[in-house]
Amino acid sequence: MNNNWININEFSDYLFCPEYWWKRREHHAVYPDITGIKARLNKRREMNQQGKQQKPKVVKKKGRKKRKNKQSSIGQGFLFISLLLVVMYFISPTYFYMLLGLMLLLGGLVVWFKIKERGISVFNSSKNIHVSSFLRQEQKVNPTLNLVDPEFNIFGEVPGVKLRNGSLVITLDRSDEQLPSYLPLIKKKDLFILALYMRLLNINFFTNQIIGEVYYKNYTKPKVLRWEHQKTRQIVNNVVTEVKVLIKKIRPASQKYFPALFFRCAECEFFRNGCQKRTQLKFQRVKQNREEDIVELHRNFLQIKSKIEKTSWEHWKNDIQDFARFISSSPTMQKVINKIYRHKRNYDIEEAIETSAIHGTGLYNEYMITRRSRKEEITFSYQLLMYLSIKANKKTMAKFFGSDDVRDQKVREFFDKVFRNLYFEINNYLVSLIPENVAQNNYITFNNSMINLANDEGLINASMNIGVEQDEEDDD
Repeated sequence: MNNNWININEFSDYLFCPEYWWKRREHHAVYPDITGIKARLNKRREMNQQGKQQKPKVVKKKGRKKRKNKQSSIGQGFLFISLLLVVMYFISPTYFYMLLGLMLLLGGLVVWFKIKERGISVFNSSKNIHVSSFLRQEQKVNPTLNLVDPEFNIFGEVPGVKLRNGSLVITLDRSDEQLPSYLPLIKKKDLFILALYMRLLNINFFTNQIIGEVYYKNYTKPKVLRWEHQKTRQIVNNVVTEVKVLIKKIRPASQKYFPALFFRCAECEFFRNGCQKRTQLKFQRVKQNREEDIVELHRNFLQIKSKIEKTSWEHWKNDIQDFARFISSSPTMQKVINKIYRHKRNYDIEEAIETSAIHGTGLYNEYMITRRSRKEEITFSYQLLMYLSIKANKKTMAKFFGSDDVRDQKVREFFDKVFRNLYFEINNYLVSLIPENVAQNNYITFNNSMINLANDEGLINASMNIGVEQDEEDDD
């Protein structure tokens, strides 16, 4: 029976790397008392329904009695204050204005306290009075707070749940992890798990007053997610949609090929133990002592750059793959890359893409431009291009580029930002290798009807027909 249930932590492992999940699947094969948890959930649901049915009647009766008393007392008070102000105006205008100002000040304070009191009472009533008692009762028999989602047959041990000002607060401790400066948002894997935990609390305790907090090493304040916000609901809906897909992959847990994800192997415990599926960026080996025509190499590079500038949604991956092959087939280009990697840092491109997609943030956003040095930006751009050339999910990338009618333009703008500084770095290096007499030679030649215009920034071949029409002379 329990084999049909999935631990939420399995999703976290699978999102990190399918191969990592497969090797750790037995670690999650520990199931709580699913039957008992479901029975208590059904009992709480019945009590909650009964409370909803009984509460309006009580409030309605009490409200009618209080309304009559309040109306009579308000009318008497208003009459007394009016008479007092009229008398004071005839006795002394100065005292009248002083009394009027004092009355306005006191009236404002009374209104403020009433609004605050009413806000608190409405806030408490909207949260359902049973939430705190439900939580205490469940924690008595279930201290680790293992909760279930009967719709998807998933369960999880919700960490650090507290009741704060009537709201249920979940705390994820990620104090051993740092958020990258180029993407200071809750990581996709953490956001995914946090959204599922919040969904469990919503299902099991019937409240929308849920707050999720994630603490990271390089941030003193937590990253906060609130269930009642529309953006949070959208994130949860996206997570639920992805859960349906992951369940189909995880549930038939048979041994099959799981490709390891790029840039994850370096931080995986199985990589050090000789994982057979570890991956890394590999390029075709070329002879380093092979002589190359630098001018021709530079010309080819400019042509590839031109293709990337004019790319489209249909052709961008092929254009990026051409760039990757060009890099890997030339010893000179590999020297350029080694120069770039002198300040080497490996970026988790997979995490950056997935995190940006689930938050609805541009992949190449303002954080990447303003919070990194130029060398870091070039390194990131190169790794991003290599990743996209090898493993690019078009469904995920489509989230960044909108509808079909604007997608081509957005693709060109995106690759212009990514490729710009990398282009300048490579171009400057290649130009420095070109002999000075060639680099400074801008020339134009005419070969019958062919014009060849060339300089150190590109090659233009254009054909044209040149003719001279003579005016006809009159036979006068």
